[in-house]
Amino acid sequence: MEHSPSQDTFSQLAAILESESSDLSEEDGEEEALLQERDEAKEKLAEFEQASQALLAELSSLEDEYEIEKRCREQAEAYAAQMNRENMKLKRISAALLPMLSPGDLVSSSNEDEVPGEPLLDPVCQYWQQIKDLQAKVSQLWCEKKELATRVKELQDLVQHLQEQLEEESSEKQSLQAFVKHHQQALKRVKRASRLVTKEYGEVSRQLDLEHELRQQAEEFARQMLVKQEKANRQSTILMQNAGADSQLLQALEEVAKMAGALKEVTLEHQAKVKDLEAQLAERPQLEELHKLQAALDVAVEKQVCLERQLLQAEERNTELGDKVKLLEENAKLADASPPGPCPTAPPPPPPPPPPPPPPPCASPVDPLLTIRQRKGAQKAKRGTADCGTDDCKAKAVEEMMARIRSGVVLRTTRGDAEALPKHVPSISPFLCSLWLQASAGAP
Repeated sequence: MEHSPSQDTFSQLAAILESESSDLSEEDGEEEALLQERDEAKEKLAEFEQASQALLAELSSLEDEYEIEKRCREQAEAYAAQMNRENMKLKRISAALLPMLSPGDLVSSSNEDEVPGEPLLDPVCQYWQQIKDLQAKVSQLWCEKKELATRVKELQDLVQHLQEQLEEESSEKQSLQAFVKHHQQALKRVKRASRLVTKEYGEVSRQLDLEHELRQQAEEFARQMLVKQEKANRQSTILMQNAGADSQLLQALEEVAKMAGALKEVTLEHQAKVKDLEAQLAERPQLEELHKLQAALDVAVEKQVCLERQLLQAEERNTELGDKVKLLEENAKLADASPPGPCPTAPPPPPPPPPPPPPPPCASPVDPLLTIRQRKGAQKAKRGTADCGTDDCKAKAVEEMMARIRSGVVLRTTRGDAEALPKHVPSISPFLCSLWLQASAGAP
């Protein structure tokens, strides 16, 4: 449940990156289509230029032919005019010579003139026919020239239109390239920001995992402390019921109980703070609030380390109290063992004179029931005074512990301290068990 915001965030980032990549691929496809259209337009323009050049070459060749035919026609017309003039001259000469000739000469001359007259008319007819053909061809060439001129004009208009279209496409391409460049820069910024956010979120998640592990260790340690506290309470009740511990032992047990209670309260307070932080993190998983959560997490980790140091101090005090209790127990053993000591050493000296008969009150220590009842009465009286003292001491210890926590000691987030804490815990229960065994052994 704690990592659901991270999964949502990563899914959102993946969706954003996929949408950006899809938009970029679509824009690349559009750019490729525009480039392909531009290449096709360039190819068409090259084809039109080739066709226009071919038409211009054909038009120039036709113009050359037209010039040649025009010169031929002019020469033919000049030759025809010359022939007409010569014919007119011959006719005048013949008309002048007719009165001078006889009829026989006229007949013979007419016969002679008819034979060569035919070849004189044939070139003229041929020239006129050639002139007509050339005129028809010239008119046809003029029509073709007009058609070619109109076609060349159309091709020039088309070339100009294609050039304008090419310029528009080039300007559009430049704008698209600028847009793609800007979009790529924005995508790079988004990717860089997403990498930073994912990195920061990974660090926050690792800190949260560390806090979760520390919280679990604290809860486990609190449970162990509760179990050991209950065990110590049972052992202390058994010790107070079965053996008459002195005031120093009771004070040591009371200090142990105070420290355990203060540790329990501090652990519960830390658990409540950790739960509040987890609830805030679950309710507000936005990326802009990760800095606040990071600061809160750092504060929680510092408090955790502070509590761990307080716990180490409590453990050290417990060990010191355990040593004191051991010393007191040894002193108590020595004190209990010192009265029977003279009994084995008394036989070597000579026996003293017989003492007077002991009074009746002296026989009371011999009765074990009476001694047990007296011890129980004394323990009840001490317990009544000790309960008031323990309550006051517990309240003072809790207040001191809370004041130390609020004072703000400089802390460092180290996992080694948290992992090393449970190693000191098992030192309390064996000590209390040995104390209970010693007290139960010394009770009869």
